Amino acid sequence: MKKETRVGVGEPISGWVVETGQPLFVEDVETDHTFLSIKKSNISRGTLISVPLKAKDKLLGVINVSKSVPNSFSKKDFDLYKNLANQASIAIENARLYKYAVTDEMTKLYNHRYFQQRLDEELLRADRYENQVSLIMLDVDHFKKFNDTYGHPEGDRVLKTVSKLLESNVREIDIVARYGGEEFVVICPEKDSGGALAPANRIRTAIEGFDFRINSVHVPITISLGVASYPDQARNKSELVTRADTALYYSKENGRNRATRFNSDMNIEAVLQKKKAK
Repeated sequence: MKKETRVGVGEPISGWVVETGQPLFVEDVETDHTFLSIKKSNISRGTLISVPLKAKDKLLGVINVSKSVPNSFSKKDFDLYKNLANQASIAIENARLYKYAVTDEMTKLYNHRYFQQRLDEELLRADRYENQVSLIMLDVDHFKKFNDTYGHPEGDRVLKTVSKLLESNVREIDIVARYGGEEFVVICPEKDSGGALAPANRIRTAIEGFDFRINSVHVPITISLGVASYPDQARNKSELVTRADTALYYSKENGRNRATRFNSDMNIEAVLQKKKAK
């Protein structure tokens, strides 16, 4: 625990609270023996409360409150800050656990479960405000061959690189997630499929242009993408995912390293049969 806790230089009081895990109440810093034994120099007048943030015996941080006038805090204030620290610790830990539950461990993007939840929400929002939402599906070209050639650790590095480039080439309101394996998805609220082609191609270009190296040798990475939108091209979530996936398949069948917008001429059933056969 001590190794994971960062206490800045010149913060002996916080350091003491971290080390002991105990709260500290100092009514007068100039006369309190415990305080003076911890901090031996650069002492200013005042009063101090320092309380650890702990959740399930895990130290999350320290809250410090001080005033320049001695005896400004009472025992009642001390109890109040301890209670506040307990509530804050629970909130922080719950937020941390929630983030862990919705995040893909390797790429740090949202996971498949969270993607499904957010897509449901965005489709409802599109209905409520009579707007559109687009879905970009993409995967890394020839990823199996890459893993076979360079090994899975380098393949994992590719996925992490693609994840970072994805996040840096979309809007803040877009939702980026790992769909599974080398497949990723981007939910684009308030965009039709034509509008979503712009970020799709921006992502594709960024990844194609990235200087990915193995043993100082450049190894090209490319992706293929498919784009579809709701409600003009799909009546529900299942259709939206299927149509974006179909457009992605057409990108892969027509040379890869390209973004394709779904259109009604595409044979969805034939694509589904081919994918099933594979």
